[in-house]
Amino acid sequence: MKKLANFWKKMLTKARALHPVPYTASGCGHKTKRAGDINVFDHTVTIQMPLNEDKGLDWCLECIGKMAIRCAWCGEPILIGHPVTLYSPGPREGFYSSAEPSATRQAREQ
Repeated sequence: MKKLANFWKKMLTKARALHPVPYTASGCGHKTKRAGDINVFDHTVTIQMPLNEDKGLDWCLECIGKMAIRCAWCGEPILIGHPVTLYSPGPREGFYSSAEPSATRQAREQ
């Protein structure tokens, strides 16, 4: 049931991307659609932008893609509004920047 709901949500977002009237983003001034696909760190992400108080958009799709950061743990893109956590499932080779483990890291791995 959840897969079906996600399918219809994605289809609705793609249908909104076909909307012929572009918005002018107030933050960057670019013309943009409310929904569409963006390419971030070799991942294609379909997003729908929320409207602001003035019934417009704050940022264009391209600028939202440029504001994304990469998750240090899994490498997936993190876009504005995405939830994040400070939890990591455990040590992973190459994840920590220091080759010599700190006291905090040693305590965490025990």
